[in-house]
Amino acid sequence: MPSRLKCLAKPKKNFAAWVTRHSSMDWSNQTLMRPISKAALHANPTPRLEQLATPKKNFQLENPECCHREQFVYSCGRASVIWKTPPLRQKQK
Repeated sequence: MPSRLKCLAKPKKNFAAWVTRHSSMDWSNQTLMRPISKAALHANPTPRLEQLATPKKNFQLENPECCHREQFVYSCGRASVIWKTPPLRQKQK
C-alpha cells in the first residue's frame, strides 16, 4: 500500500484535549480568560476595525411611529412575540 494511502487511512488525532487544556473558568468574577498583551493595549485600530466597531443604527429613534416596539420584543430564537396581542387582533387571524 502506498504511504499516502496509509496516511489517509489513519484516523484523525483528537485535538479537543489540546483546545480545552486551560484552567477552569469562574464567570462570576468578570476576569479575563487570558491577560491582554501590552502591545494590544497600545495598538491603534485600523479604519476598517473602527467601522466594524460602530454600533448598529437605531431606526426607532428616527421613526417612532413605525417602530413602536421595545428593544427586546422577541425571545431568543423564538418567532412568537412576548407582548400580549389585543383580542380584536386575535379575531382577525
